[in-house]
Amino acid sequence: HLPDHASFIGVDVNESMLAIARQLAKDLRLSNVRLEKMDAKALSFPDNHFDIVIAPSVLSAMDFPSEGFQEMVRVVKKGG
Repeated sequence: HLPDHASFIGVDVNESMLAIARQLAKDLRLSNVRLEKMDAKALSFPDNHFDIVIAPSVLSAMDFPSEGFQEMVRVVKKGG
């Protein structure tokens, strides 16, 4: 359900989950999706980088969800 005109970056700390996501993106021919191994509480993106941050089931899986939430707020643009 991703629009063709936008680009998407997915992150996960678990390489096996990324492998599943990469295969799914390949199967669905999603050329606008990039997947990277990264910890949600230490994102390598600059401040105010994304228009939108979507994180389904991320915070509930973290030991310290406030750290992940702070990173999401940091990387999303003001008003995002």
